[in-house]
Amino acid sequence: MKTSEELISFHDARPFRSFIIHLADQRQFRVDHPEFLMRSPDTSTLIYWHDGRRFEIVDLELVTSLELAKPKAAAGRGKK
Repeated sequence: MKTSEELISFHDARPFRSFIIHLADQRQFRVDHPEFLMRSPDTSTLIYWHDGRRFEIVDLELVTSLELAKPKAAAGRGKK
């Protein structure tokens, strides 16, 4: 499966599951909600929102792999 098809599959999955985008320069972006990532209509460019205020434009050709992310531990659980 091509990376663009895999990205569409991960991004459009319902229920949504967090995933990690790995780039050629070793950076990683964790996508915890579908609204944190936008695709161009031709899926050659991505816009990744870091924190709702900062964003990064990424060329899809820089994406080396995608993986499903492990669930984050709930804050404060198990501590008393």
